[in-house]
Amino acid sequence: MLKSGIPLEGALHELATDMRNGRLRNELLALQADLERGVPLQAALADRKLPSAYIRMVQAGVQSNDLPGTLTLVADHYQRLSLLFARLSGLMVYPALVLAAALVLSLFLTFLHMRSTFGMWNIFSGIGMPLRWEPSMSILLPWLPPITILLFTICVLLVIASQRTRQRLKWRIPAFRDAYLAQLASTGEIMLRRGHTLPDTVQFLSELERDTPAQSSLQAWQAALAEGRTEIPKTKSALPPLFFWLLKSAGEDLPNGFRRASEIYQRRAAHRLDMLLFAALPVSIIVLGVMLFVQVYPSILMMLNLFNLLDSGFGE
Repeated sequence: MLKSGIPLEGALHELATDMRNGRLRNELLALQADLERGVPLQAALADRKLPSAYIRMVQAGVQSNDLPGTLTLVADHYQRLSLLFARLSGLMVYPALVLAAALVLSLFLTFLHMRSTFGMWNIFSGIGMPLRWEPSMSILLPWLPPITILLFTICVLLVIASQRTRQRLKWRIPAFRDAYLAQLASTGEIMLRRGHTLPDTVQFLSELERDTPAQSSLQAWQAALAEGRTEIPKTKSALPPLFFWLLKSAGEDLPNGFRRASEIYQRRAAHRLDMLLFAALPVSIIVLGVMLFVQVYPSILMMLNLFNLLDSGFGE
């Protein structure tokens, strides 16, 4: 709309009109109201509850006097991230569905087993023929799968609830690390293309990755640039040597180096996510098979002991 000559305030109004009620729509309407009151765009953006990376990239576009071009780059950036993190979400949803189904099935089988166990116990006790099998095996073993699943679910929920733990794990799991490296590189490319210097860009990336393993590498790089050293520090951190090599191989064209790094790590993340999805199905089948065996085994053992008891009773 900006390229078509529509003022920013009108563009925001038209955009918000077609959106459903929600926090983003309210923020855009508030931004429109601030601009109509004469508040500069950079100041108006700073007061809005929007992603810090988005605000800084748009502010960089204002400084470069090319807001439409910057918004196009930002749109491409978030579109790529949306496709990538949609795969990440799919990777998380599939195990969650398998986990929920396994828990329901496990509880159902446990209920059936306990009901049949105590029913047969009462019947044979009533006729003076107590069953002779190990009660701990028949009663405790079927509860092992549901208890294990519940404990695992609780651990996963605790990890999800802790933001610090999530921030650290996202740089430890290969597929997630590649996805966030692609995001980091894409953000750096936009900042450099909109006129920011490399030290300012690295400082901004360090602020974005606060309390994550990537922050130490970015801070070391920032310190090297402040001392006038152009070499990239060799640090053992979440940022791999390949990332720095791609930037160094671009020479003076650092934005192109960031772009190449973003493309490579985005493809690597997509490939690793596909591999994880392909591996999730057989692993889930094996886990469910083991769970069913553990729960069915006491029932089989109970039936065998019952047949032996009946044979011995008829023999007498």
